[in-house]
Amino acid sequence: MGFKIDYSQANNIGDVKDGTYEAVFYMVTENVNEHTGSDFIRFDLIIRNDVDQKFQNSHLFDRMYKSKATGKYSMKRLAWLASAAQLDQSKEYNSMEELCEDFVAHPVRVTVKNADREYNGKQYHDVNITRWEKTQFPKLNHQWKDTPDKLIGNTSTTTASPDDVSQNEDQDLPF
Repeated sequence: MGFKIDYSQANNIGDVKDGTYEAVFYMVTENVNEHTGSDFIRFDLIIRNDVDQKFQNSHLFDRMYKSKATGKYSMKRLAWLASAAQLDQSKEYNSMEELCEDFVAHPVRVTVKNADREYNGKQYHDVNITRWEKTQFPKLNHQWKDTPDKLIGNTSTTTASPDDVSQNEDQDLPF
């Protein structure tokens, strides 16, 4: 029993170019950086495939670390992201996990910028989200390749996948 490679599925391989994209939150998790021990929220978004745009189904990642001075997340930045995602402003959350789960499947409009950086003498290339806005297409018809856990009844979103390379961004990688 064999298989074939379908090149038509490789149309979005490579870095997402600078620009503004309609996206949807796929997974939002609270994690700990294994190198520094710092808490952070990891935002995993997918460029929507129900809007005519390049790089459909590509993932975009962003992180928000707790302030070293206060040990807390920036409520101003969380409010900015929640406003862009149009979360219910009157909702009260009992935990950060609850807030993270609430972002899932909400559409947003994001602007990304490519940047190079150096860390410990090594060069890295990042695709950074520089702006968050409300979507221009509020009706979400995105066709999920892998349905987010929240949408299939599993609300455990706090564990990262073992093959999550972005968690290991500071260690030596073969690529």
